[in-house]
Amino acid sequence: MIKNILKITILSFSIGQVTASPIVIYDNGKTINAQQFYPFQKPSVDIKNIPRYIKKSIKRFPVVSSMLSVGKLKSRKIKNRMPRAVCVVGSDKRSRRWIKNNRSALKSINALCMVVNVKSKDHFQSIKSLAPNVDFQALNGDVFYKELKIKHYPFLLNKGYIRQ
Repeated sequence: MIKNILKITILSFSIGQVTASPIVIYDNGKTINAQQFYPFQKPSVDIKNIPRYIKKSIKRFPVVSSMLSVGKLKSRKIKNRMPRAVCVVGSDKRSRRWIKNNRSALKSINALCMVVNVKSKDHFQSIKSLAPNVDFQALNGDVFYKELKIKHYPFLLNKGYIRQ
């Protein structure tokens, strides 16, 4: 009887260990909350509780994407399907005009707009003011060239297609 109780205790302790927190293998400190790409729930962030090293990365201006530039691109089907519509713009005149022309569509599909070339926080805020009901993030966009061979912006990735 005591052996059985001991076995159950050891087994329950082992199960408790299995359901413990995940083990972090590598953390480069540049993790981005993936929740922002899902349309059904916006992440809530309390800036007071964010560690100092993360606050520095949030306030990073200027944002420069060396592999992307303003220009034309052909609409095409792409292999990478994002769970949320994503548009990529800069702070240039063409991108501003594109945002103005597409702001109602961007709002209706709940697009996340990534501003990939912007000089300052003030310029970023002025871009956000063009479409106040759309989510904007200032991020380096070189990943779009590396992963999808996209060279020019502004563009929209939605439902497996890229279009300007």
